[in-house]
This record gives sequence, structure tokens and C-alpha cells, in this order.
Amino acid sequence: QVARLRGASYVAAVSTDDVLMRELGVDKTIDYRKENWYDVKEWQDTKFDVIIDLAVGKKAWSQCKPILKGCRASGRFVAVVHENWHINCRHLYHIFGILCPPLFRQLFNLFRTTTPYYRMYLNEPSKTSIETMLSNAANEDFKTILDPKSPHPFTTQGVREAWNHHIAKRGHGKIVINVCEQ
Repeated sequence: QVARLRGASYVAAVSTDDVLMRELGVDKTIDYRKENWYDVKEWQDTKFDVIIDLAVGKKAWSQCKPILKGCRASGRFVAVVHENWHINCRHLYHIFGILCPPLFRQLFNLFRTTTPYYRMYLNEPSKTSIETMLSNAANEDFKTILDPKSPHPFTTQGVREAWNHHIAKRGHGKIVINVCEQ
């Protein structure tokens, strides 16, 4: 929805819920259980300017090149997810294994000639960006869709169910916990 508000002419998504994606303004949905998003012929012929990875991590970066423009054509890969979905850092030295690969990909941007630029998004929201999002929400520019299992009760069991649903990546919409009855 934010991409569309910012002027994106074509929005694609990888999801198992095509109806939900259409409600959110997506032009084309790929069911990752049936088709590889990076093998879509249409997208290989007309490459994307930007790919924003919200779910996969390193694997998406290595797979995106057939459908993403190179750096000379302003191709950008924006990583919101780190290397992997779950970050395991039990010892101090694990920090290097977690931070170095994406930082090296970022530094390698200085030398890229054909591959897309890599950008890892770790920024904190600014006052301006929060005000913009709040304004968009007040104007009802966003459509909020709740997961069919939501809202979960604010009990130990309810919070566990919501958390497990989130961790399993099975949510189709916002997973909500109802903290007070009105």
C-alpha cells in the first residue's frame, strides 16, 4: 500500500492469499508453493526497478537478479529481513557472522557495475515519516486487514496462540491481541 501511495506503477507480491493481496492493491500475486517468483517470464522480460524483501533474507538477494534491473539502470534490492528470519546470537562472536555479510554486500555497492544495488534497511523511523504514515492512516489511505483468527484474548493462552501464529508465518493480515474489552 505504501509503494502504491509513493507512485509505484506495478506492485507484485509473493503470498498464498491472492484475494488478500488484491484487496491491498497488488497487481499480481505469486503463490510461492506453486511457482518461483524469480522464474516468472513476464518479470524477466520487464524487470523491476525495486524489490523489497520483507520475508526471506539472503536467499531472496541471490535469486532476484533475473527479474531486477542492474545498478546502471537503477535497480535496487531493499532488505528489511536480515540474513535469515531467525537471528541466533548466543555468543559475542556470533555478531560478526550476523552483521558482516549484509554489510559487505552494502559496501560492494561501490564496485557494482551490473548487479542491482543492495540496501539493508536498519533505520529508525523519523518524525517526518511517522507523521506521514499517521496522516495516511487518518485519511484512510491504508486498508487494515485483520487475520481471521484475530483478535486473540489477552490471556497467557491467547498471547501464546498469537505468537505461535506469527512465528509460523501463517498470518493473513494483522495478528491482534485484544488488551481491553470496551
